[in-house]
Amino acid sequence: MSNSREQSTPRSPRWSAAILVGILTALALGGSARPAPGPRLSLSAARQYATGAGPDTFVIADVNADRSPDVVTANSDGKSVSVLGNRGNGTFAAKHDYRIGSEAVSVAVAELNGDRHPDLVVRSYAGGSFSTLLNRGDGTFGQRQLTDVPRGCRDALSSADLNGDGRADVVTRSDEFLSVFLNRGDGSFLPGHDYDIPAGDPGGIVVADLNRDARPDIATENPFRSVSVLLNNGDGSFGPQHSYKARLGFLRAADLNRDGAPDLVGEDDPEDEMGFARVLLNRGHGSFRPVRSYPVGNNLGELAIADLNGDSAPELIGGYEARVAVLANRGNGTFRPRRTYHTPWFFNFTVADVNRGAPDLVLSSWDLGRVGVLLNRGHGKFGALLQYRTLDGPTSLAVADLNSDRSPDVLTLSNAVDGGGDDVSVLLNARALCNVQDVFQENLLGARATIARGGCRLGRVTWGHSTVPRGRVMGQRPKFGAVMRRGSAVDVILSLGKRH
Repeated sequence: MSNSREQSTPRSPRWSAAILVGILTALALGGSARPAPGPRLSLSAARQYATGAGPDTFVIADVNADRSPDVVTANSDGKSVSVLGNRGNGTFAAKHDYRIGSEAVSVAVAELNGDRHPDLVVRSYAGGSFSTLLNRGDGTFGQRQLTDVPRGCRDALSSADLNGDGRADVVTRSDEFLSVFLNRGDGSFLPGHDYDIPAGDPGGIVVADLNRDARPDIATENPFRSVSVLLNNGDGSFGPQHSYKARLGFLRAADLNRDGAPDLVGEDDPEDEMGFARVLLNRGHGSFRPVRSYPVGNNLGELAIADLNGDSAPELIGGYEARVAVLANRGNGTFRPRRTYHTPWFFNFTVADVNRGAPDLVLSSWDLGRVGVLLNRGHGKFGALLQYRTLDGPTSLAVADLNSDRSPDVLTLSNAVDGGGDDVSVLLNARALCNVQDVFQENLLGARATIARGGCRLGRVTWGHSTVPRGRVMGQRPKFGAVMRRGSAVDVILSLGKRH
């Protein structure tokens, strides 16, 4: 679509038609052009950086104000958080550990004391407290401060500025209560205020402005197939909960129908049955329409929300049984039947634009010790799977520009109890590289195409006997995961079948 502001004249009917087509196209796309596919992706070889023992989760944030994202991990076995400082070029200094005193299972970055330096909020397995660590201003942190949660903090904690004072407050969830801890302004907290919610195992918390009054509200998932919504009174206190009949696990908020009011989305994953994405559309003032359900697949494990085709109406993306399903948004918050992509042995995923085009799907596989990428073709549909070696089995992943080159890089977290090391793996986005793909048991035509997708070319072809079916690849040199200059050759050995 042309962005020219030049005025056409009666003597230039071609330009008039072009501008008219552009306007109509923009209107059809919700006012924005569809993103184009980006250039070919290549990633450098993975580098590992040690964390504390048994890392569970990690966050990426600039904690030392040098404009380079750092890594912070929550370590359950080490009862600590680890901070890995970015040197500015996408490599990291040795970890600095901060003791928490109990198994740290999640960490969030929040501004707690008004000094504009990001602080840390840590949730532990021990349900009676949460910890905060205040930033000294240089990316190091002071002694932890413990806030007691008399009602317990079982499985959910969220931080956000609830009363508009510029300091983050904390919301926790217990079996029977939602507790709000308002910040005193110095990073310490007033005693919690409890709000009644349906009793049962605690679920997730979402903090978002649900009624468009510029104050964050709270939604929380409940047992017995319901969601509670508590609207902010404007001062960080909340009205009575309103319950909506809907089973929404892994609750999140997003504007699905382009009306400016966040809707609620979650997943329902009955064991050994079809998993569903479930949607509660916002009426615009913080109340919600009846739930609508969309089938995704058996053993649904991940659900993400992202605008994949540039129309400002986000799609639903679900991961299940080594597949990824994309449910295209019709533009009004309802969704088309799923389009499925086969991703064998890849389960965790995130959505991020890794090649400066349209949002792509980035996946990880603990079983294979790999990262996979499905590149967006520019209209919300995806190409064949590209694979990259991480060495240790990743349990989670993230995408961020680590070296300020405007190209997002990939990070994975590995935990030694799952067969790898306690470390973060970093794969920097780099140009003009050949990433050798795995072509085992592919035929020659398929192997040639797969090798080319990685920026390499097919080299010498030889033959040998093996139990691999005749005509299929039984070996390759270099092996999968090697990184070379773009256009480098990959030799393959094709099978003649068993020797008789």
